[in-house]
Parts: sequence; structure tokens; C-alpha cells
Amino acid sequence: MINADYMLSRPVKVILISWMCLVSICLNKAEAQIQNTGIYLGVECTYGVRLLRISSDIPEIGQLSVTEESGSLGAVYGNEFIRAKLRMGLSDYAAASYARTVKLFRSEGQVNFYPFQYIRTHQQIIDVYLLGGVSLDVVKFYGHDQHNNTRVNYSNPDEPYLGKVTQYSASLGLGVEYHVPYISNFMHLFTEIKFGYPLLVSFRELSSDTSLGKFSGITIGASFGIHH
Repeated sequence: MINADYMLSRPVKVILISWMCLVSICLNKAEAQIQNTGIYLGVECTYGVRLLRISSDIPEIGQLSVTEESGSLGAVYGNEFIRAKLRMGLSDYAAASYARTVKLFRSEGQVNFYPFQYIRTHQQIIDVYLLGGVSLDVVKFYGHDQHNNTRVNYSNPDEPYLGKVTQYSASLGLGVEYHVPYISNFMHLFTEIKFGYPLLVSFRELSSDTSLGKFSGITIGASFGIHH
């Protein structure tokens, strides 16, 4: 069984539209400057910790608070004013109140906007940027929670598959980036703080009352590549 629930509230619409308008206006005003800054093209690796709450009418899940740790690999493309990133990662995680396996696949598209480039007169080694993006989370639940009427075979290490939740989320945040000096092209170390809100949730096998909810997180990473 597959169902979907649209969760695009009015505040989220306003935030997304405002973000797109801000980036568009700034790019139009700085078109000449952007053409002279060159292009960044590279890859990145990240490690992040995210706090989120899983809501469900399944008793064993209930209001489950989860601390997710995951790494990702991605690509970077852009210039001094705006850069686009695509990240993908995979992880297993669990919570103290849910002693079962939860597998996560996550992909994310993100745009970084560097407002201080408009007033900067020379190159700095530290940059502050605003970020916005859309992410896809596919969460698979495993365990014996819905099989209470069946005797559990503990000699089998594989837990039965319960179902999955697929969720699209929007995120906004702030990042700090350090430009490693004496590198012929570029190498950047960065830290990001972001907050996310669900846009669309679909579920298979699980109850229609199962969803991922809002989240917050912190990410550290490094990007490197060519700047021409």
C-alpha cells in the first residue's frame, strides 16, 4: 500500500519563494561581477548529525526521537556568489527507545549563497553563507514489532521488513567556510547548521500516521577541485 500526504504549509511556501526571489535578484544585480569570478568545480565529503522525531501510531515507534549520524559524498559547481551542491549518503541508525534496525538513504540538493561577496574588496580565507535546499529521505524499518502473534526465531539474524517512509523536505541554514591557503585550485573546510521542514510524505506498508517531522542538524565537511 502506497499513500502520500502533502505537507506544504503557508510558512514553508513563503520561505521557499522568498529564498528563490532573493537569489534571483542578487544574481541579476551582480551578473557582470559573476562573469569575472571564475567557476568552482569539484567534489566534497561530509559528516553530519541530525536530530529528528518520527511520529507513528505503531506503539513501538510512537514519538521516537532519533539521532542520525551519516556521511555523504557530493559534487560542487558554482562561482564566488552562488554554488550548487548535490549530496548522497547511506546510514543505519536507532534510538534508545527502539532497539531495531532503521536504514536511511538520503540525497540532497543545496544552494549556497555568499552575500558578503558583494561588498568584499579582496579575497578572504573565511566566508559566511546562507543555504537552502531540498532533500529526499527514504527510511526503512526492520523488526518484529508487527509480528507479535508469531513466534520470533532469534536464531535468524535478519529482522523482518516492516515498511518504509519516503519524505521530501525543505531546509534553510547558515554555513562558515575556510579557504585553505597555498592551494593551486581550491580546498574548503566548512561547517553548516540547518533546519528542515517536511513537504511531502509517502509510505509503504506502514500506517498512514507514520512520518518524519521537522529536523535540525550540523554538518562538517571538505570540498576540493578546480577553480578556473
